[in-house]
Amino acid sequence: MKIPYSEGNTTEHNQAENALRESEARYRAIVEDQSELICRFLSDGTITFVNEAYCRYFGKTRRGLVGQNFWPFIPEEDHEGAKQHLASITPDNPTATYEHRVTTPNGEVRWQQWRDHGIFDESRRLLEFQSVGRDITERKRAEAALRESEERFRVLVDTAPVMVWMSGTDASCNFFNKPWLDFTGRTMEQEVGDGWAEGVRQDDLQRCLDVYRTAFEARLDFKMEYRLRRWDGEYRWVLDHGIPLYTPVGEFTGYIGSCIDIHDRKQAEEALHKALSEVRRLKNQLQAENIYLQEEIRSGHNFSDMIGFSESFQHALRKTAQVAGADTTALVIGETGTGKELFARAIHNLSQRKDRPLIKVNCAALPAHLIESELFGHDKGAFTGAVSSRTGRFELADGATIFLDEVGELPLDLQSKLLRVLQEGEFERLGSSRTIKADVRVIAATNCDLEEAVRRGSFRADLYYRLNVFPITIPPLRERQGDVPLLVSHFVNKFARRLGKNIETIAPQVMDALERYHWPGNIRELQNVIERAVITTQGSRLQLGDNLEPPRAQAAAAGEQHSLAPLNWAIAPNGTLSEVERNYIIATLERTYWRIEGRNGAAEILDINPNTLRSRMRKLGIRRPKLRG
Repeated sequence: MKIPYSEGNTTEHNQAENALRESEARYRAIVEDQSELICRFLSDGTITFVNEAYCRYFGKTRRGLVGQNFWPFIPEEDHEGAKQHLASITPDNPTATYEHRVTTPNGEVRWQQWRDHGIFDESRRLLEFQSVGRDITERKRAEAALRESEERFRVLVDTAPVMVWMSGTDASCNFFNKPWLDFTGRTMEQEVGDGWAEGVRQDDLQRCLDVYRTAFEARLDFKMEYRLRRWDGEYRWVLDHGIPLYTPVGEFTGYIGSCIDIHDRKQAEEALHKALSEVRRLKNQLQAENIYLQEEIRSGHNFSDMIGFSESFQHALRKTAQVAGADTTALVIGETGTGKELFARAIHNLSQRKDRPLIKVNCAALPAHLIESELFGHDKGAFTGAVSSRTGRFELADGATIFLDEVGELPLDLQSKLLRVLQEGEFERLGSSRTIKADVRVIAATNCDLEEAVRRGSFRADLYYRLNVFPITIPPLRERQGDVPLLVSHFVNKFARRLGKNIETIAPQVMDALERYHWPGNIRELQNVIERAVITTQGSRLQLGDNLEPPRAQAAAAGEQHSLAPLNWAIAPNGTLSEVERNYIIATLERTYWRIEGRNGAAEILDINPNTLRSRMRKLGIRRPKLRG
């Protein structure tokens, strides 16, 4: 059926055509004005449309391009990739982007990026492709330059003699160079992120993280030392130096850091620190020994030589020589004044420790509350008045010998500490919990019966057996009567030289009196008597200034001289030496009305030091009787 023709239908048709032409003109103008390359082409590559930008790019006219195939513009080695790209466009995935090279008419190879869109009919059959492209040569060159720069950087950091790491703006590490990976023996995948922290020694990890985070938040350089696990499992010290990175416009991009192995340096520093500590310790010890030796020099020695040919004395000397080189604890037993210290010195001087000083401690001369500090030292503030630390005698005697005179006078609580030193070679300063090791040889001396003290409970049995490893008994002077002339001659020469006198002979009656005397004060008493005789002698023959009589007669004479109360005591013929000594001291104290010091005091009558008399009184259990009201 024909549609009736009418003037109205023609007008509408013309208007539609005009509108279509205007729309096409507008869109064509838009397409032609675009700087991007726009084209349409069939599946075989035949071009059906190009815009002006496309024509300018390839230096051809639209007529020279439409109907032509674009494949000659693409280098042959890129054809396969381009074809696979076009084949990937389907009705379900109609748009895809692809980059490839093209050859311009002047032979230049450039890069293009195309966004290709497939046009399909209702039956999903491909009609043609519509593509929009742009030149990306400069971007590609920049990327290539960046890759080349990155490669150069990687080669540089991988061949650098230091370990290098990098982190991003999130503080997470994203790169480690080859020296780092070779050092740790791990892969990049294991180290990136927080993986590197697994290799840091646990003792150092938190400190490292704190330093890193603090610096990262403030954008500051930082340096830190920590121990990093090497491929063989050994933790080695490294020095890590990190600095922030910025773009040319000042944008923060992360951190770069470098690490160097400083393990050998740290060990050298630790060795130097230990050496300096040892030097300081030795310096302090030397100073302490110097002070001690100066005190020794000031105090002087009671005897310069050990003189005697009696069998009992020679036996003691032989035992001294036997034990000297054995580094064994020795116990020197003898009455007051027999020269126990001289035997201790002889043992030390014959030992392998002779190059170090002999450290002396008189256990009876120190108050009980000071003995522990004297023996083991104290820290500052250990007790009231301890304004500074003090080195004890055992610490001072490390590597040397200590002489404990009158060891039987040690309080019981200190005896256990002395036992520990003998057994384990260690102790603590007073007021300190730090254990000090000391290699000390102990020589002890006593004038009392330690076995009796053990039975009384005033001396520990285990300490006694520790001290009594090698006992040496020194005979009293009354058992060495044959040695008296030798000793007298020695002391006369000694004091005569000191006093500038010329004494050539000793009267026979003087020597006879000296040999017959009982000498309760032993060699010390003999020395004092000879010194007084040299002082009072006028001329070249020694004159005795003391009236040497047996103890009973001497005490009676002293009583007459000092007009004291009658001597009211007796020595039991079968009494022990301790009983005789105790009765004699008590009788003397009663005659002086228990006055110990001063003129006409008991110490003066007995010719001993007042402190020695007090020590003997404590040892023998002598106490002044209480007055009755």
